[in-house]
Amino acid sequence: MSHNIDVLGGEGIYNSEKLLLKEKVGQQTQEEENNLLHLTETYRLPITVVFWDISGFSRLAKIFYELDQEDFLLEFLEKYYRITRNVINRNNGVWDKAIGDGVMSWFGSLDIDHNQFSPSTPNSHDRDDNDDGALNAVKAAIELRSRFKCLKNELRIEWTNRLEKLSASIASKTKLNCKDKMPSETLKQQSQHENSKILHGPLSKLPDFDLKCGINTGFVRICLLYNQFTAVGTNVNLASRLQEFAETDQIVISSSTRRKIRNEKIMIRKIIINSNNTIKSFEDTDCCYEII
Repeated sequence: MSHNIDVLGGEGIYNSEKLLLKEKVGQQTQEEENNLLHLTETYRLPITVVFWDISGFSRLAKIFYELDQEDFLLEFLEKYYRITRNVINRNNGVWDKAIGDGVMSWFGSLDIDHNQFSPSTPNSHDRDDNDDGALNAVKAAIELRSRFKCLKNELRIEWTNRLEKLSASIASKTKLNCKDKMPSETLKQQSQHENSKILHGPLSKLPDFDLKCGINTGFVRICLLYNQFTAVGTNVNLASRLQEFAETDQIVISSSTRRKIRNEKIMIRKIIINSNNTIKSFEDTDCCYEII
């Protein structure tokens, strides 16, 4: 049975024999009855959840759609996914899922025995002996932010060059066809219109786009939904809301994640949350933090 957990080789960060729920995976049957959701046994573990999303992606998609150049967008996503997966793997994380331009990942120990303590113990989520993947998650977010900026610069140059060539090609074909008296006057006007649309549209100002990130540490439920491992729970939802709360190019982390990395040399700025900028569904949250 295939699943979405990346098994890393080399130094054996996650050896296959130590993967979470290894035996459980082999026991699962691919049952799908009337589109019902089948849950396996779940495990409550402390991990760090990360959500990424590209701001400005919809505007970019609209432009490429209008130009009938959606392959630009698909190539962009392919490069973005490849870089993101590489960053997640390098920092010992798990790729959970991708939906459009959004990616969910999680970090932390997948060793059930290592996490055998009572979740109901007061302040158990604040243990000092384990950062529950917080440091790796933050490192991954910082690395991906840097690599995404490089990717963005490369793509803007590439797109501009390709659109200029496309514009020149349309102009050339229009002249050639007119010379050979092949097209009708209507076709000529349409070609000129397409050329003008490119020159005065995307080339004049491609919309900006950046990466936003939200990170939260806490207990979640790890389970197998159909063929895919995933994390669910309130702490997953908070990470998602922090990503939505984040502004352009921001990495926003929760108080619990900040506590886990408080002894690390990472520049952090506190964000005071008030009634004018609440976190949706978590209105009682009074602060979060930005990774500078």
